Amino acid sequence: MVLMSMIVWAGIRAGLAPLERMRKQVEVRAPNDLAPVQLETAPTELHSLVVALNSLLAAVQSSMAAQRRFISDAAHQLRTPLAGLKSQTELALKETQDPALKARLERVHQSASRSAHLVTQLLTLARAEPESHAALGRTHFDLARLAQEVTADLVPRALKAGVDLGLSEDSSAMALPVHGHALLIKEALVNVIDNAIRYAGRGSEVTVRAHAHGAWAVLDVDDSGPGIEAAQHEAVFERFVRLSAGAQSLGLNDDGCGLGLAIVKEIIERHAGSVRLQSLNPQGLRVSLQLPKDSLTTH
Repeated sequence: MVLMSMIVWAGIRAGLAPLERMRKQVEVRAPNDLAPVQLETAPTELHSLVVALNSLLAAVQSSMAAQRRFISDAAHQLRTPLAGLKSQTELALKETQDPALKARLERVHQSASRSAHLVTQLLTLARAEPESHAALGRTHFDLARLAQEVTADLVPRALKAGVDLGLSEDSSAMALPVHGHALLIKEALVNVIDNAIRYAGRGSEVTVRAHAHGAWAVLDVDDSGPGIEAAQHEAVFERFVRLSAGAQSLGLNDDGCGLGLAIVKEIIERHAGSVRLQSLNPQGLRVSLQLPKDSLTTH
């Protein structure tokens, strides 16, 4: 009886082996991987199920692509009128002397600036999506030099916010050659530094450091602001999540849209890298972008 049970069990396991292989193939996928399931790995009895599943995946992929195109097109259409609204309110603010009218114009200008920032972030997110990401050309470039250029470009913004932005002395000591989409990685770094400037607070310091760590090229952005509680480190990478308590406590104008770090994570992970947050003592936050040196594999 025992022998018969073992034979039956062995037969069942052998029969279910192809199904188990298919399960593992689906299980290890990334959430946004909608590629069809390989029909060859499925037992003949399940071919019709796999075909139906692949049809569903294709339909979902098509629907998501259409949604992304709509968001991208809508964002493009909104850029020009929002830019016009911002410039007109800025001109009106310079010309009016009426305190009540000036206060109303300030609110309009802040809303226009917030909307323009959201549009810019949506366009960046669209460029980081798989279809757009694959269309961009990859190049070899020096990550340390890119960090220098981005930091220099953002100094005027930091000065306006009363933040001391600088590059660490050892960042230019050695090159950090990488291979990837330079424009997207630049946008990721801009988002990280912009977040630090936006939330660190007047009188704070933001320091950018480029260095090597084993096989990784690393960009650290440190700020001396209020930081983020460790329990919330994962939440900030979700789209449209805004942890504005720190900004409000400092009296900052929080015009963020909750997409900055989500965009950063999307871009860096598509370059086989990672993004990490670390709380600093006595206060502050470090955002680390890690990318493979020399060659970047995209997927």
